[in-house]
Amino acid sequence: MARTLLYRADPDPIAAAASARDALDVLDVLDGRPTRGVIQRSGEMWREMHHRWPKIAAVQDLGEVIDHSRRALEAKPPASA
Repeated sequence: MARTLLYRADPDPIAAAASARDALDVLDVLDGRPTRGVIQRSGEMWREMHHRWPKIAAVQDLGEVIDHSRRALEAKPPASA
C-alpha cells in the first residue's frame, strides 16, 4: 500500500508513512516484534520518503519507529533449542 501511495502521479507521503508504520505496528508481527523483512522493506521506503520529504512529521516519525523496531529486533534473545 505504501509503495502505491508513493508512486502514483500525485504522491501522498503522509499516507505512505502511515501505511508503512501500520505494517510495523500490526502486520507481520512475530512474538510481539516486527519481523526483519517488514523492518527492511519499511526502511527502504522510509529512506526514499526521507530523501524526498525530510521535513514532513509523518516521515520523521516513521524513521523513529523503524529505528526502534531495529533495536528491538537486535535485542531479541536467541531462540531456545
